[in-house]
Amino acid sequence: MDPASLALSILTSYRLCTEGYKVITSMRHASTSALRIQCKCEIEEARFLLWGKSWGLVDDLSVFRSTPNVHLKLVKEPVAISHLVAKILSEIENILGNATGLKKKYGLSDLLRTESANEEDASEEPAPEPNYTGSMNLKKRISWSTRDKSSFEELVADLRELNNGLYSLVPIKSQSLLTEALNAEILPAKDRPRDLEILKEVSEQADPQLSDAVELKLLGLKANSCETTWNANPSVKLPKAGFRFQTPDGLSEHSDNLASSSMSYAFFTPKGTDTGVPVLIEWKPYDPRATGSRAFVIALRAEGLCRLLEKFSSTSLSVPSCLGFFDDVDGGRFGFAFPLPQTPLYGGLLQPANLNDLISGQPALPPLEDRFKLASTLARTLFAFHCSEWLHKDFSSHNILLGTLPGNNSSADLTQPFVVGFTYSRPEDHEGVSSEIRQTQSLKHLLYQHPSLLHHSTPIAPRYCKAFDLWSLGCVLLEIGLWRRLKDLWKPKYAENPTAWTDRLRNVWVGELRGRCGGQYEHVVTRCLSASEQDFESSALFWEIIGKLEELRV
Repeated sequence: MDPASLALSILTSYRLCTEGYKVITSMRHASTSALRIQCKCEIEEARFLLWGKSWGLVDDLSVFRSTPNVHLKLVKEPVAISHLVAKILSEIENILGNATGLKKKYGLSDLLRTESANEEDASEEPAPEPNYTGSMNLKKRISWSTRDKSSFEELVADLRELNNGLYSLVPIKSQSLLTEALNAEILPAKDRPRDLEILKEVSEQADPQLSDAVELKLLGLKANSCETTWNANPSVKLPKAGFRFQTPDGLSEHSDNLASSSMSYAFFTPKGTDTGVPVLIEWKPYDPRATGSRAFVIALRAEGLCRLLEKFSSTSLSVPSCLGFFDDVDGGRFGFAFPLPQTPLYGGLLQPANLNDLISGQPALPPLEDRFKLASTLARTLFAFHCSEWLHKDFSSHNILLGTLPGNNSSADLTQPFVVGFTYSRPEDHEGVSSEIRQTQSLKHLLYQHPSLLHHSTPIAPRYCKAFDLWSLGCVLLEIGLWRRLKDLWKPKYAENPTAWTDRLRNVWVGELRGRCGGQYEHVVTRCLSASEQDFESSALFWEIIGKLEELRV
């Protein structure tokens, strides 16, 4: 088969398979066991669609590419690989595109029903053989039911095996990206705890990273529910008496003179031991006057954040492990403890440098490949945080720690950052009230704020959302690309005219990225700065940002 015909064959098979998946995943179900099988089928559909995106059969918005574009993709692949792809797609098409085969081998029956029909009435209507092409646009649509659960499980198992075959032909690095994209593809539509519990159960063995992401989202939902009950004495709660805080005068058991700090350093001595562990303390202020349900929500979110960070650190993301938190009652704030390397420095603690200080202290540009890797890692971490339905709210280069010694910034490893700065983090809640106390915002915080937060004319600021976090990410990526701090671009005149600041940022400084990092990096930053909340309803934004960052090569 000549390359042009092969391209047409692959694209046609892929189209038919996507239509077939739509029909199968519309199958009616009622029992919990059927829901589990259906959930597995939805995972395989998402995996198949994502494979098509990575192979170049559809674009970032899931629009089918033209045959000539697919032909150009195949030209870059070994002929044997292209023929193997065509063969696997043909096998999937034979399963999903053959109604007679579905009925005979897998015990499925088709039911014709209208959107306005009653379920009981519709279940008795006869149905013609389904015509997949365009069938999902008809008022009457096919709904599948199964007489034998084991037969439908066999169908899903066959589809998974064939999908695994397609994935085996994808480069290893792209396979990792597809695993993360699966989270972005499936999780936005799953908001009910019951659905998430089923998804976690069915993905635990076959797709462990998806299962971890589901658990994180469940933690986020749990921390935002007034019906939540944690353990009476959770292990994540630490005694304040076990901390000795680093102050200008040395180590102290008191934290009073650290009232203006958002971050401190200390030694923590676990109960029953004599050895102190060096830790970073992040302070999260709250309203000490809060009572009743508001006080409950404050405590609930503090513990929820701690458990979330604890889980995040176990998933190989760039978030430091969290030992636990304590209540600084006198200061009206919670302290979250993160372990530091146990190496004393001049009798004090080893304090990691942040990205903002590194840029300031190292005027020479680091290797471009290291900066691309840093940008990709930060974007992936923030997207994973958002998948758990949690907002960061203070994403900036000040809150990105790097493994380096103070005064020796040249040794920093840009490829292994840690994201901190969870002072104002909370679950995304479109209706509830914020539980944190917002102190006077410093310039270093305002520089990374979304225009909606800087320009609003009403007494109440717009409610924070994921798009605001993404703007902050875009600001950090701009700093990484230019290797200049936003602080160095700021001028006093912008204080009176914040619109001029954000306009210049978008229209002038972002444009400088093209000559320094290439047009694709510039596009990613532009996309971060233009995102809206509606963009998070699908995985398209994931591909436009993380997918493009992963494609960057030097």
